Amino acid sequence: LGVMTVAQDSEYREVVRQTWMSQEQVCPLKDGPQDGCSIFTTFVMGTSGDGVTPLSGMPLLYFDDARSEADMMLLKTPETRKHAKALEFFYRSALENPWATHIAKLDMQTY
Repeated sequence: LGVMTVAQDSEYREVVRQTWMSQEQVCPLKDGPQDGCSIFTTFVMGTSGDGVTPLSGMPLLYFDDARSEADMMLLKTPETRKHAKALEFFYRSALENPWATHIAKLDMQTY
């Protein structure tokens, strides 16, 4: 389950971590399949397109902080409204997690 986010949403990500992501059976995607886990989560953030550089105009501090979060998936696609980030997340998740039976995404404001 990928939660779409942007670098400056650090306070919102912390609320999500402290609430529903801390429930039993919700585990970090990066840890892979584990007994007792039925939902695997990650935050998903786009970059300037290379996977390591912040978007133009994004304060570097926000980007560096977000990039260092253990539950963050950085994509090699920019933040746009054309759904490129979501498509890249689905593609990468399917390739990197062949054990997953379902792949879904939600926006930060869903909860």
